[in-house]
Amino acid sequence: MKKAYLILATLAISLGLQAQNPVKLGHLNTQELLLLMPERAEAEAKLNTLSTQLEGRLKVLSTEYQSKIQGFQALPADTPQSTVEDMRGEIVAMEKRITDFRTNAQNDLGSKEEELVQPMIEKLQKAIDEVGAENGFTYVFDLSAGSVVYQNSDDITVLVKTKLGITN
Repeated sequence: MKKAYLILATLAISLGLQAQNPVKLGHLNTQELLLLMPERAEAEAKLNTLSTQLEGRLKVLSTEYQSKIQGFQALPADTPQSTVEDMRGEIVAMEKRITDFRTNAQNDLGSKEEELVQPMIEKLQKAIDEVGAENGFTYVFDLSAGSVVYQNSDDITVLVKTKLGITN
């Protein structure tokens, strides 16, 4: 019986505290905001330039590889075995160079994207922090993360857009 009174007393106290300090929830979509940030266009342009450069280099390597393949296929039947093995080795080495280049190119693009996007994420987080503090939000949920904890929260996307200077 004492446990029941203790539980009721604890519940009453916690409800009283909640009434004094209401929880204010907000939500937004960070992916939407990142796509609207003016810096995104510049970042995309830089990534496209790098991608074009890497694709150009890959085309050169592929052309060189195709040339080696055609030269190998055009060898006469009486070609010395040492020449055949040497050309076969060059082709295998060229295949490895192309594979390594593709892997390195993907890594380079990923690193460059991270380098360009990180300042945007930090700017967005700063704006969210400021809007949250200025408007007394206890929690702000990111809908792009796929987790909606509470559906009757205020959408603060417009407030963060204003803080970021985004007009559309």
